[in-house]
Amino acid sequence: SQRTKKISRKRFPHLQYKLLTTLLCFHLEIRAQLIEQQKCLEQQTEMRVQLLQDLQDFFRKKAEIETEYSRSLEKLAERFMAKTRNLTRYGEESMKDQNLLSPINCWYLLLNQVRRESKDHATLSDIYLNNVIMRFMQISEDSTRVFKKVMKTYHMYHTESISAESKLKEAEKQEEKQIGRSGDPVFHIRLEERHQRRSSVKKIEKMKEKRQAKYSENKLKSIKARNEYLLTLEATNASVFKYYIHDLSDLIDCCDLGYHASLNRALRTYLSAEYNLETSRHEGLDIIENAVDNLEPRNDKQRFMEMYPTAFCPPMKFEFQSHMGDEVSNSIVIALPSQSHNQNVSLEKPSTLMTTGCFSCLFSPISLLGASHSTTYHFTHSWPSFFLAKPHKVTAASNVLKPTDCLSQLHNFYLGC
Repeated sequence: SQRTKKISRKRFPHLQYKLLTTLLCFHLEIRAQLIEQQKCLEQQTEMRVQLLQDLQDFFRKKAEIETEYSRSLEKLAERFMAKTRNLTRYGEESMKDQNLLSPINCWYLLLNQVRRESKDHATLSDIYLNNVIMRFMQISEDSTRVFKKVMKTYHMYHTESISAESKLKEAEKQEEKQIGRSGDPVFHIRLEERHQRRSSVKKIEKMKEKRQAKYSENKLKSIKARNEYLLTLEATNASVFKYYIHDLSDLIDCCDLGYHASLNRALRTYLSAEYNLETSRHEGLDIIENAVDNLEPRNDKQRFMEMYPTAFCPPMKFEFQSHMGDEVSNSIVIALPSQSHNQNVSLEKPSTLMTTGCFSCLFSPISLLGASHSTTYHFTHSWPSFFLAKPHKVTAASNVLKPTDCLSQLHNFYLGC
């Protein structure tokens, strides 16, 4: 620049001028790099704020979807629960009694699982709206506030640096003026000295000594200035090194103050809510699985019959209606014709009638008396063992006949009666 050229012409030799130019270029390069760093920090902060805004919008929309899904599940459960209450007798009272049939129990557990999922999704929506989104908003505000504080500190120090630089330039101008003013008297002194040389050699020698002393003094000052320059250069390099290695990292950490930790806590809240939802869902499914494993037709049949005792209770025994003084004795012997031989059947009157909530009929022993041999069969069955498909017990004095043979004998007996 023109200012640099003027300074070099007046004060600096060629090497000093070259060094000054190099330092100025280096200063401008560092300044441009610092400005670029500032822009990068601003872009990073804007990107973070935009990311947090997107996260807020995402979780707000997800909360709306969870709320709508929760309401739909609740409507679904209420619809089928009301339909079940209207079409069946198994309402809330039956559920409290824990006396439901296993298929109906599975159905109610399935509806309860839907209700449970509805509540869980409603809770998840509430966590998104009142916890996660609020955390993201707080992180965004903190990031913006920290960046503004960092920029405020930067502008403060930048202003101080500009002020110090202006003071330095002003001091250099004052120094140039002082050098310019002191230049004319020296020039007049030199003219006078030229006239004096002609007059006296001694004066010239004295002037030489003075100049030699002044030269030595200026040389010493130059060495001191050089040493100060080297020290200043070393301090400047150390300061630049410290800034790029340590201070710049600390500056970025200040801009990131609490950002990652807060974002970590917010996202862990989301993960915890999702994991709890899955845990609750698995617990409900385990309950349904246990009910499915307990589907037992025998117990359901027994419960079903106990729920309707009047419908499935055996009727009263048919009583013998006497006619014209006819009475039934304790033992009746009837001769039944047969193809091979005659058989006498003795039918005893039933002796026992048990009533324990449902009637139990006991058939008395039936004796089949044959011409060549005599065999007694005992047929016994009780209610409700008949419905449980228990086999009839048949005991014989000499041998055991098949159930079909017993039925045929009974058939022949009733035909004879």
